[in-house]
Amino acid sequence: MKKIISFVLNPSDLVHFYNDHFGKNEHDPRNIPLDIEDIRNIAEVLIHPDKIVFGVEGSIDARKMFYFLKNTGNDTYNLLEIYTDRRGNLTSKSFYKTKEGASQRAMILKQSLHSTSGTAGATLTGSANIPHMFENPKVEEENSENNTRMRIGDEEERFREDFTEEQKSIIERCKADGTYMKAPNGKPTNLDERQWVHVRTQNFKNWFGDWEKAARIEKLRKSKTVSITGNEHEGKYELNRDSAKQWIKDNLRKEEYINKDTGEKIEIKKDGAQKVTSHSMGNEAHLQSFVCIPELIKKAIFIEERKNEKGNDKYDSYKYYVCGLNIDGSDYTVKLTVGVKQGKKYYDQSLTEIEKGKLLDLIDQAVKQKGFTTTGDAPVPSSAFSDIKDKRLLSILQTNSSKVC
Repeated sequence: MKKIISFVLNPSDLVHFYNDHFGKNEHDPRNIPLDIEDIRNIAEVLIHPDKIVFGVEGSIDARKMFYFLKNTGNDTYNLLEIYTDRRGNLTSKSFYKTKEGASQRAMILKQSLHSTSGTAGATLTGSANIPHMFENPKVEEENSENNTRMRIGDEEERFREDFTEEQKSIIERCKADGTYMKAPNGKPTNLDERQWVHVRTQNFKNWFGDWEKAARIEKLRKSKTVSITGNEHEGKYELNRDSAKQWIKDNLRKEEYINKDTGEKIEIKKDGAQKVTSHSMGNEAHLQSFVCIPELIKKAIFIEERKNEKGNDKYDSYKYYVCGLNIDGSDYTVKLTVGVKQGKKYYDQSLTEIEKGKLLDLIDQAVKQKGFTTTGDAPVPSSAFSDIKDKRLLSILQTNSSKVC
């Protein structure tokens, strides 16, 4: 007998909760539409249920089922339907709010094997964690034999007419960049098209966390660092503003470089040469890094895009890329800013003296300790970040991917 049983909440489970039971999507007259507080209550229902009913599902599969019941007040209950997978772990079947108790719902089971008024021996440990809400590549690979995708055809085109403008835009953009109907690991997704596009909408991310950004940050953590000795500039430019600016204008200006992460072409223009040499001129590492601007553009990982709120029309938005850089044994995290308007233009870069993995670990720890905020450009101060001046870098590297938990 297993002493510890794992519970896995897949992205497709969350999509089902939303599509069938959230807000106006709830059509079962026995149920009450779920709201965001119910979603946040999933972990509590699982860890501290008021009652558990165990039985066998009344279907051909005859799966062993568990009903986790939690009183939510006003004679209503959250019900989490759970079944055991082939490995003996638990995974979700459905989640909804109802006025019917667990015993009433258990009538649909072929047989009720066990019913308790408490949870002795059935609750999970207090340290149990629900997984982040994004497409886990390993989960997708394990379940690939049991999942199917919708086929593209006339029927699906009619189905797509129901999509919102945002969803249509997501589909068009992803078809253009080659990520349509793919999981974060680049393999075909096991979600159908409606599920696949829905988990990429802003509303879904507001409720369940920005899992796409979380995946990009994890990609940054695993990405290779650009390494230079610090002497590459010799014979090209001196370590001062005028010399460095002239070298960038003469050698990099009007050149286009392809970012390997996104496949986007990024051009270096005059204002980029102006901006990057307008600050940090007393920082030798900043000046030394100019020589590898093309390499940084190619290897940086895209993290986030934000609208231009500076009150000018130079760019419509700014895209932020991050890359690790090692100069003669010293580690830096580099933030590259790319302006978006009729193409992508390199605009600026800044160095923070800390290895990117260590920085991400510090941010994760600060968020868990609730000493940070994920909104705005200036996070709540933390002693661990007292030496970091680039508050925008700290801001873009935060995510709320575990919001449901």
